[in-house]
Amino acid sequence: NTSAMVDAALAGAAAAGARTEKVSLVKLKYKYCNSCRKCKEPDYERYCSIDDEMTELYPRIAAVDAFIFGFPVYTESHCGQLAAFFDRWDPFLWRKFGEKRALLIAGWGGPGPENYDHIMEHVMFILKIHQIETVEAVGAGRLIGKRRGLDEDRRAIISHYPAELEKIRRAGENLVTGRNPLI
Repeated sequence: NTSAMVDAALAGAAAAGARTEKVSLVKLKYKYCNSCRKCKEPDYERYCSIDDEMTELYPRIAAVDAFIFGFPVYTESHCGQLAAFFDRWDPFLWRKFGEKRALLIAGWGGPGPENYDHIMEHVMFILKIHQIETVEAVGAGRLIGKRRGLDEDRRAIISHYPAELEKIRRAGENLVTGRNPLI
């Protein structure tokens, strides 16, 4: 479901003229931050002392204008992959990369968004300390299927809700064009 929702947002961003790239944290081979704080040293030339796939990702993160973050909600929090990923963003606290924008997309199996707003707000706070303004946050609930969020045909449950996917596509477009989704 998360991947399908992110794909819809990326399609909207691309339709608005953005060059897009999807990075799956599930596939990315990266380690946890070990809190060595080398990234904090003024003369340290690398982003991070850990040599893994984040090494090649750091300059790409620094170069983009906007992000689309999609994540599932597990155990009443954003997923562990996203937490570990953001822990590795410490270099950007010391080397400011300028203001950027973000679209957040979250999916969960439980009921309405009022039960999950605090999770979105927490991720928005993490982004804010990195000078990233969340311009829109979209959530989808009740994405439970017989096969971990998939229907009998192994399609994401969200695919049964084309109007919701269209909202997400428009959110991706708005991220690029700067249109206010509330107007």
